[in-house]
Amino acid sequence: MKPAFLGVLALCVLLSAPSLHAQANAASMPSSEEINDLLGKAAEYVGQYQATFKNSKATLDKAPITGFIEKSDELCGHATTIIAALKKNGPSAFALVGLIAVLDDMSVNAARASAMAMIVGMEPQAGKDPNHSAPMDMQDLAQAEKNCVDISELILHSTLRLIAVEENILHTLSDGMKQKQ
Repeated sequence: MKPAFLGVLALCVLLSAPSLHAQANAASMPSSEEINDLLGKAAEYVGQYQATFKNSKATLDKAPITGFIEKSDELCGHATTIIAALKKNGPSAFALVGLIAVLDDMSVNAARASAMAMIVGMEPQAGKDPNHSAPMDMQDLAQAEKNCVDISELILHSTLRLIAVEENILHTLSDGMKQKQ
């Protein structure tokens, strides 16, 4: 009697596994509040990023490679547009991945600008006072880079959870349609 009971129990567990798996994935779906909190933090970091580049303008204007401020303005504009669309329309994997890509570009721009600020700070100033703001600009730009990486990583984890739930739903619907045929 015991082996038959265990067999029936095992069969019930196996048959209910897809629905248990779906419930487990649904529990990991990022909430609207979580996404909105991340978007709020991203918007805050985008504002700080833009301010950091404006404050570092004097140093970056002396850099051997230019264009960092213009690139930061362009990227901040893209990020702000995507964040506003996500807040208005709700989360979508496509838009969240787009935001992650822009934040990644922002971090690369800040890293390169930070390196240029360090180069400017190390250059001898013929007949002039040394550029004392360059080391601080370098640190501020490095922090802007870190902020972009940090928020991008948090958004990535939420996006992956969202995609996992969406894929699970699609697989469940697809399996249901196959069974009807």
